[in-house]
Amino acid sequence: MKNKIKEEDRPQSYWIHADPLAELLAGISGKARRAIIRDYWSAGQLDQLDPALLQDELDEEKRERLGQISPYFMGGEFLPKRLPRESTIARIELETTTHDVIELRPALPSPLQSTADRPSTEAHG
Repeated sequence: MKNKIKEEDRPQSYWIHADPLAELLAGISGKARRAIIRDYWSAGQLDQLDPALLQDELDEEKRERLGQISPYFMGGEFLPKRLPRESTIARIELETTTHDVIELRPALPSPLQSTADRPSTEAHG
């Protein structure tokens, strides 16, 4: 039996986040940092979190220091920098030693891009 995709399960937009926590996490690549931010957010203590952990990307020194604590902190930290207009629509977090992360990030078409140049969302064949 095939699972059917329910239209109502699909978000209205992958680029606009109604939830402020989702908006904050949208730019954070690191798996551990995302978990820490969620915990602090849930506890109402986000203002007590080190601002460096809230940056979209860590510089090499901070990333290295976190990796020395545990390989868990490396997961997602080596993903490529997000390009303008990109949004993560799928994220796979592997339970490997370094907690590897894979993301699918399409870019929102430019308003100047013609309809003919935009990727098709229709099934062909």
